Amino acid sequence: MSNPVVTKTGHVGVRQKALQEELRELVDVVGPGPLVDLLLERAFQLKATDIHLDPVSDGLRVRLRVDGLLHDVLKLPAEMMSHVVSRIKLMAGMDITERRLAQDGHIANAVLQQQRDIRVGSGPTTHGERIVLRLMPDQTTMTRLEELGFDEDQMELVRRYVGASYGMILSVGPVGSGKSTTMYSCLQQLNSSTKSLVTIEDPVERRMEGVNQIQVDNRIEFGFVEALRGVLRQDPNVIMVGEIRDPETAHIGCRAGLTGVTVLSTLHANDTASTIDVFREFGIPPMFIADSCNASFRSGCCERCARAAARPPIQIMLNATIWGLTRVPRKPSPWRREPVATLASIPVTWDARASSKSSV
Repeated sequence: MSNPVVTKTGHVGVRQKALQEELRELVDVVGPGPLVDLLLERAFQLKATDIHLDPVSDGLRVRLRVDGLLHDVLKLPAEMMSHVVSRIKLMAGMDITERRLAQDGHIANAVLQQQRDIRVGSGPTTHGERIVLRLMPDQTTMTRLEELGFDEDQMELVRRYVGASYGMILSVGPVGSGKSTTMYSCLQQLNSSTKSLVTIEDPVERRMEGVNQIQVDNRIEFGFVEALRGVLRQDPNVIMVGEIRDPETAHIGCRAGLTGVTVLSTLHANDTASTIDVFREFGIPPMFIADSCNASFRSGCCERCARAAARPPIQIMLNATIWGLTRVPRKPSPWRREPVATLASIPVTWDARASSKSSV
């Protein structure tokens, strides 16, 4: 019986070598435009999530991130470096004359004639300008909660809390852990003609029928805060905020969850329990956290796990009606290493009550 890891690594190596040979043959034949177009097309076919173009002393190093790992595919000569970088910046609507500052750009699917967008970031290095392209996920894969690795007990909890008429649902974790994928699956669960659904994103990662999707633009001072304030005056039932990045967005999101709106969002936190610490760092009163936050998920969903029929560890933290952190009875599972937990409603005087309870 063959080792799946070895087989998988072999397939990646074969595809990597084929792409290297194809690009090397075209370097001396075509210009930077066709070369960049082919690189993007092959990256989509290989299901890459990122493209890194790193300047080095003698050229431009091109790498693709597939299944969480970066793979070398090409090294462009130094004389082509500026042309390739300018081509990508031009497609992303960035200033090609500015090379001293970091810039953000966006390549729409209309430019690529595909259904996926690309987020572009650039910045200066000692050897020149670096470009990183983030390929938005395929909107046809991992769209349902059942595809994310939840077991039956977890699915029952997730559906119940996502279906609540108001409150905040958060997906937490590091970059690339599946936060946005989880939120889109929750949004799909709520997508109904009887509800008004709105998303506020930067950029819009997946197109969804029946959902009003808003792209923020900081260049005209239309950020998450401004968009969220406007949406709350438009009779929404469900609002998905792409990411809670600052205290003001967190405050408005919590207040929206208290006014009869279901709020879905992502947050950078190591685990579900850290959600409370991040919110308190944002200056949100514990009373608001307890009343507005219904649940927090941390899933490690990824296509690599799906193809290997493996389930990643999942954390779920719920706003329960009991004190302290207690475990929910569940069936034993050999693959899950982290417990499902419930979090009590957080009182205003958390420290005082906790200390008095421990002393009894």
